[in-house]
Amino acid sequence: MSSALDSINLDFANNPQDLIKWALSQGERPICTTNFRPFEAVILHMVTQARPDIPIVWMDSGYNTEATYQFADALIQRLNLNMVSFIPQRTRAHREALEGAMPSIDDPRHAAFTQEVKIEPFERALREMQPDVWFTALRAEDTPER
Repeated sequence: MSSALDSINLDFANNPQDLIKWALSQGERPICTTNFRPFEAVILHMVTQARPDIPIVWMDSGYNTEATYQFADALIQRLNLNMVSFIPQRTRAHREALEGAMPSIDDPRHAAFTQEVKIEPFERALREMQPDVWFTALRAEDTPER
């Protein structure tokens, strides 16, 4: 596998747009996931240049900042993104009425919170979309859990 990956990297080292086109040719159900951080505009633009109708999958936890929602809305309009949003099964208002505000990262309840508002919608998205090609904007400094 390593030699095949090395060959692909060598072939497309100086042409990321062709790498995207090649990756798209490897399957029939591609998706691109996003959390609409500013650096993700690049991959969203490049992927939609190669395939304008690719589903852009967003797990909207309901806990994004105002700036994130404004950026998302502007980018959705500007790039004419084919959005597919997945949200937690309970609204933020419902969850907070029963369990209080979002727990801090050190709070023992944080793991359950993360499962409910991030992981479950993500797992549901993968189950329902069943992608065979997946684009995402992972960075070298992101955690292994991502």
